[in-house]
Amino acid sequence: MLQANVRSLNTTKDLLEITQVTHQAKVLLLQEVWNIRNNTHLKDFIPPVIKVRDNNREGGVAIYVHCSAKLVPLICYEVDNLEAVWAKVMVGNISCVVGSVYIYHPVQLIRSGYLVNSSLVFVLKMMKCW
Repeated sequence: MLQANVRSLNTTKDLLEITQVTHQAKVLLLQEVWNIRNNTHLKDFIPPVIKVRDNNREGGVAIYVHCSAKLVPLICYEVDNLEAVWAKVMVGNISCVVGSVYIYHPVQLIRSGYLVNSSLVFVLKMMKCW
């Protein structure tokens, strides 16, 4: 599993693919994918679970899973005011729930801290982790 803040998938896609091959990651949890211009394909990966901002600026999160693994999007965990996507992933005989979450700049976090915290608690309670 590889987690990365890519600061625009448009400009880091080639490097990400090289890194994935080097580390043989089957699951990629990405933040700040930005506006990806409808070009979400990564070599040897199934189409991602993705959430981008309406304003097409910065942010955005994605979960990519290698074609040798299985992916089930967990839309039931999506909540307002939380930039996050969730999925059940199975690699070989190991299954787990993963999420890719991006929490805004600290100033934005202070302004919306209650909403972000309560949203995360809501998701954790739904997953029976809280």
